[in-house]
Amino acid sequence: MACQASAIVNPAYGPYDTIMNYTAGNARASTPMDLGPYTLTEWVRTAGKDDRMVLDANPRYFNASAGIPKTSRIIYEFYPDSTALRLAIEGGDII
Repeated sequence: MACQASAIVNPAYGPYDTIMNYTAGNARASTPMDLGPYTLTEWVRTAGKDDRMVLDANPRYFNASAGIPKTSRIIYEFYPDSTALRLAIEGGDII
């Protein structure tokens, strides 16, 4: 899950034959969405670059009543370069 390339994606949206749609302020109108056990609840971009994406457990997922997925929230934070990432790790911003 720590790698962008390993995000859970609904097969209806991947592989990406079309351009991804980003709708500012409305994660549900953005694609990809309907991510199986997770739903895209926040997608923040600045100047055309990703800053943050938040996936929350999908309450309508077929096995949600069994406590799946186990992780209720996944937060992707994007850093502009390796130095910023290193500082975030050293500063305790990344667990």
